[in-house]
Amino acid sequence: LPTSCQARDEVARAVAQAIVLRLDPGVEDGALSMTASYLASLSTECELAELAAVDDFQEHPERALSAGSPLAPDGALLFPWYLDATFGQGNPGALITALLFVAGQRTPPGAWAWNNEPDLFDALRVNARTRDATLDQLLLDFAVARAFVGSRSDDTHLPDVRRFGDMGRVRFEWSVAYDSLPRRLAPSRPLDPTGMTYLWVDLAGAPPESSLTMAADWELPSIFRWTLIKIDKNGAEAGRVDIAGVYGDSHVERTVSRLDGLAGIVVVGVNAGSIDRGHPFDPDETPFMPHAYTVTLAK
Repeated sequence: LPTSCQARDEVARAVAQAIVLRLDPGVEDGALSMTASYLASLSTECELAELAAVDDFQEHPERALSAGSPLAPDGALLFPWYLDATFGQGNPGALITALLFVAGQRTPPGAWAWNNEPDLFDALRVNARTRDATLDQLLLDFAVARAFVGSRSDDTHLPDVRRFGDMGRVRFEWSVAYDSLPRRLAPSRPLDPTGMTYLWVDLAGAPPESSLTMAADWELPSIFRWTLIKIDKNGAEAGRVDIAGVYGDSHVERTVSRLDGLAGIVVVGVNAGSIDRGHPFDPDETPFMPHAYTVTLAK
């Protein structure tokens, strides 16, 4: 039987879903799920419901952000949480609901299905362009913040996420020691569009003035984005090196130097969708077509 906390969360999510459907009747299940779960978390603060959802979300970073179901709490609530923390104006929940309002549209009478064009991710693309940014970069920035949830929190990327403890830690595909390099690594599962991946390089055995070279290759027609995060001895971010990608290419590489005093490097990747600019990621086009990659790490 659900606890009183979980029962409150169920009611709050149902009310939140009704609000979202009023704003955007054609909204896809994933956006409905993540938004309703986030709004419910703001009103009920039921850690029991949130913990299980966030644990599942972080255990499967390869899944699309829109893979959740409205039938259960969705750990993808971390995404609108991140949007509020980064771009919000101090009114929690206002940003994601505004995006859904912008994405709202009319469905002609007699239609067999709701019209969902534009969708939430279309609204995010337009919003990113107004800031001279891209949705690809937004997803990569969120992927970085996602690495600092739970007991890995450094209290600078996302507020109030340390309370999730070890269940909030995102799953790393690999954890390798610097002195074991060179290594060529692949994920256990391919990445959906908007899916993310994480690898850890432990620098405990790295000699002074050492460097790390990372080369990534992935399957077309996806475009992957990558960044390398320097982690200090306290587990906080000490710097970040984004690796620029080129549409149409499926290979990037970068060398990072000045590793002295660091605990490790986190390699973060995102499947940002199709290289076809005329056909970007659409959350309604399910099942999603996942793609894999390989990462080569060398001293």
